[in-house]
Amino acid sequence: MRNIYITLMLVGATLLSSCVKDTLIQNSLDDGAVTFDVKYSSEMTRAVTESEKTSVRIYKENGDLIRYYENDYDMPDPLYLVSGDYSVKVNRGDKKNNKAFVDPKNNTKLAKLLCYEGTAEFSVNAHETNNIAVVAKTINVRADMNLDRTQGENSKLTDVSMDIVSMNVEATPTTKQDYDSLVEEAGATSLNFTESGRGYFLPKDGVNQLVWHFTANHPSNGVVEKFGVINDVAVAHGYTLNFNYSKTPDGFGIIEVIVHDDVDTSESDFKFKPEPEITGDGINPNGVNKYVDGSTLNLVCESINDIIVITLDGKDIYAYGSGQAAVAGVTCTRVSSTKVNIVINNSYFQTLASGVNTLSFGITDSNGDFSRKLKFAKQGLVDSDATFDLWNNTASLKAIVTESASQVQIRYRRSGTTDWAYADAVVSSDGLTYVANTEAVWNNAILNENNQTVYTINRNKSFFAASTYEYQLVINGNEKQSSTLTTPAGQTIPYATFEDSSLTCFGIDDGHAPYWGSGNNSFAKSLCVQSTYAGQEGSHCAKLSAVAAGAVGITMLASGNVFLGTFNKPGTTGTVAFGISYNWTARPATLKYKFWGDLGTVDRTDKKDYIILQKGEQDEGSIYAVIIDWDAQHGTSSGTGNPGGVWDPTQGPNAVSEGKIIGYAIAHPKGKTSGTSMVEEELTFYYYDKVKKPSKKYTLTIMASTSRYGDYMNGCSTSYMYVDDFRFGY
Repeated sequence: MRNIYITLMLVGATLLSSCVKDTLIQNSLDDGAVTFDVKYSSEMTRAVTESEKTSVRIYKENGDLIRYYENDYDMPDPLYLVSGDYSVKVNRGDKKNNKAFVDPKNNTKLAKLLCYEGTAEFSVNAHETNNIAVVAKTINVRADMNLDRTQGENSKLTDVSMDIVSMNVEATPTTKQDYDSLVEEAGATSLNFTESGRGYFLPKDGVNQLVWHFTANHPSNGVVEKFGVINDVAVAHGYTLNFNYSKTPDGFGIIEVIVHDDVDTSESDFKFKPEPEITGDGINPNGVNKYVDGSTLNLVCESINDIIVITLDGKDIYAYGSGQAAVAGVTCTRVSSTKVNIVINNSYFQTLASGVNTLSFGITDSNGDFSRKLKFAKQGLVDSDATFDLWNNTASLKAIVTESASQVQIRYRRSGTTDWAYADAVVSSDGLTYVANTEAVWNNAILNENNQTVYTINRNKSFFAASTYEYQLVINGNEKQSSTLTTPAGQTIPYATFEDSSLTCFGIDDGHAPYWGSGNNSFAKSLCVQSTYAGQEGSHCAKLSAVAAGAVGITMLASGNVFLGTFNKPGTTGTVAFGISYNWTARPATLKYKFWGDLGTVDRTDKKDYIILQKGEQDEGSIYAVIIDWDAQHGTSSGTGNPGGVWDPTQGPNAVSEGKIIGYAIAHPKGKTSGTSMVEEELTFYYYDKVKKPSKKYTLTIMASTSRYGDYMNGCSTSYMYVDDFRFGY
């Protein structure tokens, strides 16, 4: 269809004094001037446009008509309008005498017969110039009546008559008399064809149906007759009726005429727009279509103009004159200059990701460049839509399912393991997307060394940070597509590589340590120092050394130590305050670190009321990480007085009064580490609470000490160890 392009040039002005008279109204305004520059597309010759009426109406914002020009060339130049908002309506063609006509098969004649209409809103501002383009599109309806003599027994039909008319009916006519009576009552024009033909209608207001009648003679079965109605007819659309004679399956001479498209026999109408379209049987151009694995997609590209080039996702798949372009899995066949069949095979869809894919077509015809998009859902796991809760160790996994399914599951496991965990998937409202929400898998409860119930989590069937998982779509018990997922990175422990020499744990002022503190003080300055040892991570590590130190004549055991928290020693008693604020986003499964130690036998029992290990027994160190949910730091004091606040995370979730202990990882190294290089250690986290996520002020502490019972001054005064690179394992 031809389009009219009208450009409105709006020129604002304030120094105007003349009056303008036009058809409807006289105004004398000094706020703005409007100049209309009417242009037509190159598709329509000047001779055609000058011979046809192009009326122009201008309305105020409230809908009042303020200007009307029966012909565009009657508009004054300039046209004065007060500043404000307006709309323009352009009509071309003779609407009164152009109700229905047969295609003249001549573009120039057709352009003169068609009617066009276009509207646009615009504003007029003083001292401003605006260019407004109005696209006037056809308001006719196109109807094609096709009888292909090469199909079936169509060649045997004689006395063919195909009638079609634009009118509304309450019920489909059943006789020719009814049909003619309805046409007469509606005052409509019925177009008749004896062979395939094309006609155009200009529907009356409120008319949205096409009514058709087909009749012919068959040599053995007599008169063939059928009536039909096409509903929801819209202007600027075309409707194709393909008639086909066929017998019923029992062969008894009852005749039916079938309205169908080029793919399947059906009673539905076939629509197209003046611009090129990509269509296909059962294809929804505005929704998401299902693609079933292994199937072939048959599409039709059709235009009212010659199709020159078709592209798919930016690649040429058809070129007029040269035919098929080389795109694997796509075949184009030229049916006519205005119609191309497109076949997309399974091999092309296999190059697309699972999920909803958009096939972007570019179409160039003799009227310009156009784009069309069709959405197709391809079955499979949608990796990009997977989401994770890494504290609760769960995932929400998504898949697209296009085949018939009574049961959909997604199974998963950590890469490198053998046992699957299964999660049922539930279909979403779109009927295509299935969502499986997994659950964390916990191992059976056990009792720890203090007879407390603790739990460990199954790392292979629960989702942890920084881990890779295999997962698979299972439909009706059958294994389908597989894929892998890598979860987001885990959390780091601040300054746990001990590379920063300014850390307060290496000095003697730990009262305000932001992270790592130690018991270093003026009497024992080497409990924690920055050092080096083979196998360390990076350039430095922390060396923890026990000493027997104190004032002259009074010496007591001080264990080498480092911890997350602060240390204060206002006198002869020092207090360790455990705990820092840590924003948990991922539950750890283990604590990892580098270690080498030489822990000797007990030589100090300085607190006679607190002797746990006797002299000569093997001393034990302590290393632990504790997930806490405390309102305040927990203090442990030791020195010349009795020890206070001594705690052990294995004593239960309520071991301290500041809040809950959620979980812990703990080790008690002994003796001398073999070799001369630091070794990698990994401790399992044991949880008291499988759900609670810390939310209070203090949520994490880590501690390493050369003597397990150093708070009681009970241990070895010559023990030392190297620690480095504390980190969480997932």
